[in-house]
Amino acid sequence: MSSPRISVIIPTFNHARFIGQCIEGVLNQGHDSLEILVVDDGSTDSTKKVVAGFGDRIRYSYQKNQGQATARAFGIEQTTGELVGLLDSDDYWSDQFLSALLPMFQHPEVAIAFSNHDRVNAVGEAFEPNVFKNERPWLSPYIDPNSKNGWTILDQTQARRLYFSHFPHTPSGALFRRSHLKHLPDKRLRRGDDFLFFMDYVIASKCQVAFCTDVLWHLRTHDTNIRQMNRSYGLLLENDIFAKEELLRKHHPELSRAERSLLKSKIATDYFDWAHGLSVQGAFRQAAVKYGQAALKGKGNTTSLRSILGLLKLPLKRLR
Repeated sequence: MSSPRISVIIPTFNHARFIGQCIEGVLNQGHDSLEILVVDDGSTDSTKKVVAGFGDRIRYSYQKNQGQATARAFGIEQTTGELVGLLDSDDYWSDQFLSALLPMFQHPEVAIAFSNHDRVNAVGEAFEPNVFKNERPWLSPYIDPNSKNGWTILDQTQARRLYFSHFPHTPSGALFRRSHLKHLPDKRLRRGDDFLFFMDYVIASKCQVAFCTDVLWHLRTHDTNIRQMNRSYGLLLENDIFAKEELLRKHHPELSRAERSLLKSKIATDYFDWAHGLSVQGAFRQAAVKYGQAALKGKGNTTSLRSILGLLKLPLKRLR
């Protein structure tokens, strides 16, 4: 593949203080066939002004606040690149990101390529230098020990095993082929749409996946996304459960018995985690409901038993 057209879609909401660095990181790639679309999901800060400062190198589209999935879906529909990247506006790429990932798409069966990253704070200082090594030990068995360039290519079976066991990347660190796309991000999800989108992609496309252990982009942790995570923990779990149930519904005939069992087990675990969080908050009635759902979804497995124990430990007087 020689110099493919690449579409970079940047959904954003009130990230004026970060989006300039995000855009500059894309422009610094030096790729000669690049389109960048910023989809503003209802920002009320100076995001539009910051983007305007880049002139006609950036396309800008504003929509009322509908959620990240809607912004991503709109961006995919409005762009034309052979390869697509979904870059969060508070993250940013290293200058070598595209030059490192593009050679992987010379392999015709590879439809997703992603890379390692670090974690940086609001001002871009790294506090976790190597996420794959220090936070994702489950990725180690998949790494090709004979690789001379840091890259591993997973066949269809290996890729499915990895994605079903552990979702290995966020959208900011990946590129994918448009030609293999069969499902857009689900607009019903307000948070956590990336899991369902990439799982849909891997299952439907039956593709190979390439990944690199080199740190090639930067995931930013800051006060805004920490507050959002804390406030919306229940929403995230609700969306995670919805996504897994959608996978079971849409792809049931294509899934192996082991894959279906794994998804159901993960759904039970999500309900258990939700129940535990509610019980810690003192929302005992709601916790009882979620423990009950976890027990039913688990159907006798360890999570089911843990959920029954959790239910029994709730203060009965507070449930009446």
